[in-house]
Amino acid sequence: MIFSILLLMELSVANVNEKICDPTPPVLNNWVIHLWELDLTHVPGSPDLSCLTASEQQQITRIRLPHRRRVKAWSRVMLRQLLGSYLTLPADEVCLWFGPHQRPHLDHRVHADTLNFNVTHSHQKIFQAVARTPLLGVDIERHRPLQHQARTLQRCCAPSERQHLAALDTSAFDTDFFRLWTAKEALLKAAGGSIFHAPSAIELNLASRPMHLIQAGDHLIQSHQWQLIEFDPGSSEDETLSGCLAVADGKWQVVRLPYLPADRQV
Repeated sequence: MIFSILLLMELSVANVNEKICDPTPPVLNNWVIHLWELDLTHVPGSPDLSCLTASEQQQITRIRLPHRRRVKAWSRVMLRQLLGSYLTLPADEVCLWFGPHQRPHLDHRVHADTLNFNVTHSHQKIFQAVARTPLLGVDIERHRPLQHQARTLQRCCAPSERQHLAALDTSAFDTDFFRLWTAKEALLKAAGGSIFHAPSAIELNLASRPMHLIQAGDHLIQSHQWQLIEFDPGSSEDETLSGCLAVADGKWQVVRLPYLPADRQV
């Protein structure tokens, strides 16, 4: 197997099992989300891209900034290796198709499987959520100063959310704004859109933990019932991060798994 599965890490949301996994293809039952993570600060070098298609390799080599190119390379190799494990196929035999914004999807015309996934990364951290549901999104964000704050709040926040944020001090503002941002982006990704699809039309209750959806004027979201699952992507003294999963409402169990690449570095 290309990767090793280690001790499951504790996840700061409800319904997380803690157990030892052996290096066998993971079993993914209904109502379970596998949340895989890779921290590139602990991974030297770049991955072997031979499991990717020629088009994927060209897309990666066109990225000018070395850091972004490395993150993209690891993210795509990680995805193919994980999907190959679930499907019991070599990574290079996993068939993907690419939708708007070059988002990858499993080609269900080739693979008769209900597997779905969503990918996010911020700086050195990559998270990939895998579940058997057509509605699944994940996002992580590193807390950082907002440029053009008033304009950003107007574009991204509903009136009640702006009112909530205006009453907070700087630290609490950062926490709740990025909670809001990750939840909205996860929702839009789960529904097949992006953060550029009218995020201000989505209204969330920031006062509750976990957050819940009050209303969504965005047509991509309003026809479904949703559950938002917040998690800590691994904040440190140097950076603070927020993370959120969006999934069709139900009794979901989240299992957090560390991904450790082996023998694939160049």
